[in-house]
Amino acid sequence: MAGDQAYLKQLNKTALLRLIRQHPHASRANLSTHSGLTKVTVGTLVAELILEGWLLEGKPTASGSGRPSTPLELDTSRLTLLGAELGVDYLVVLACDLMGNVLERNYLETEPTEPEQTLEQLGRMLRELSRRGRLTGRRSLGLGVGVPGPVVADVLKIAPNLGWNEVAVLEGLRPHLEGTKLEELPLFLENEANAAALGESTFSGLSSSLAYLSLGVGVGCGIVIGGQVYQGEGGLAGEIGHTLLIVNGETLEAENLVGQRALSKKLGSAELLHMREISLRLESGNVQALTEMGEALGLLLVNLIHTFSPSRVILGGPLVSLGNALLEPAYGVLERRTLPGRKTVVSVGEKGVDACAIGAAARVLGG
Repeated sequence: MAGDQAYLKQLNKTALLRLIRQHPHASRANLSTHSGLTKVTVGTLVAELILEGWLLEGKPTASGSGRPSTPLELDTSRLTLLGAELGVDYLVVLACDLMGNVLERNYLETEPTEPEQTLEQLGRMLRELSRRGRLTGRRSLGLGVGVPGPVVADVLKIAPNLGWNEVAVLEGLRPHLEGTKLEELPLFLENEANAAALGESTFSGLSSSLAYLSLGVGVGCGIVIGGQVYQGEGGLAGEIGHTLLIVNGETLEAENLVGQRALSKKLGSAELLHMREISLRLESGNVQALTEMGEALGLLLVNLIHTFSPSRVILGGPLVSLGNALLEPAYGVLERRTLPGRKTVVSVGEKGVDACAIGAAARVLGG
């Protein structure tokens, strides 16, 4: 029973923190009303959350003839969430506060290599990050890592663009954190598109029904329904890059038409180009390549919206930095091909290449 009571208390604390995100500056009485918990229980839990560094009290405000109410807000000064993305051609590590604001960050362009070498480099970046001045005096709650493939039981099942199969990422990373304050942290693994979708849902105040389309070397999709990431059987939900599109009578996987690797080929390179190199080659004016890719992206969006009908679709990942030359053809197809009365709002995410790492940090909050 003691274990059950501790678990119940943690669930209630999590529920109160979620309500504070949804209703900034809510009072204890507001939290009691919204949560269904008694005022005494809310008062006890709020006192603990303040002591633990999660919440701050604002200045009491008068409300009619009753006692002044004290607004509550998330404390962004004492706790830290760590996030990382293991991309196909880059690594990102960062630390953010409870609102998802990035405090410290490190980015490195890489080439696909063996898991051990990549995880060793990731460990070095995390150790260096943890020594940064803005993190002094803060307590880290955990580390989330986003990876470019489906995840089952903390194992990256397959990452075709890396050439990896059945990689126990967290098990391989932990030895590279030994001897530092990071070694005892809880670690979490998540698919990169799922992580980005979770970050948008957690930190951006967006609807609980959304899809995040990750446009990088390939194409991934994270789906959030009712505030929870939809994993699907075997963790394979959202592998939209492997869906089929028919273009000019030819049936192709979407990743043959949309993504960094596909664009590299269109620009005459047999090797994968970093976004920096792609941007330089596009300066010479290969507009047709982006138009064709944008139209294929539009078809993907149409299929996604007609299948899930989320309230929002957020476009993210390195490719969105190419801007309107890619996006306007996609929006044109979307307008022509979606059913009348479509309610889904499509927009570009604001977190750029950090979206996955920030979302991986949000994964820490879910335990």
